[in-house]
Amino acid sequence: MTDPNKTAVAFVIDESGSMTGRRSDVVGGFKTFIEAQKKLPGECSVSVTTFSDVAKIAYTDRDIKNVGDLEYHPNGFTALYDAVGSTINELGARLTALPEDQRPSRVILVIITDGQENSSTEFDKAKVKEMIDHQREKYNWVVNFLGCGLEAMAEAGKIGIAASNTVQFSSANASAAFANTSQKVGLCRSMDPTVYACAMNYTDGDRKNLMDDPQP
Repeated sequence: MTDPNKTAVAFVIDESGSMTGRRSDVVGGFKTFIEAQKKLPGECSVSVTTFSDVAKIAYTDRDIKNVGDLEYHPNGFTALYDAVGSTINELGARLTALPEDQRPSRVILVIITDGQENSSTEFDKAKVKEMIDHQREKYNWVVNFLGCGLEAMAEAGKIGIAASNTVQFSSANASAAFANTSQKVGLCRSMDPTVYACAMNYTDGDRKNLMDDPQP
């Protein structure tokens, strides 16, 4: 039996050149997420992969108490599939190596991007979809996709992410996207592991708030 006191959260964050204008919002939003989650009861680990032309795994399964600011310098293209595939492989291997009673009962993968795949060399959409399906069906992972722009949103369906776990955010709402994710993850961490997945579904209210202009 896995450990119901543990939650693992993995971020796959677009660091391509088109994210340059959102750099401060992404860095600040990530910081706010980490600070909020540190205050909650229960154990939590964080994994971070950023991607531009290539995927860069910053760290995997790090205790949230030891997570600092996000290193984030947008440039280049969009190797989305390589980033998602390598993150699943790395985190999956790490968790598999643990005794079952030390594995987290909740695993949440959050993908944030503003563009279409155009640079991957190791994984394609079919392979990534297969990997996501496997982790979701066998290990009860939840995969959420936050896209800025319709092109980004199209990628979610290609890799098998359900519409209920997919949301669009406006260019000005990157910080709000992290805040929304933090709220949902916090709720998940308080729930029975057998039903936590439903807390990561997006509501009509979420969709409206993430597309509306931020309030001053």
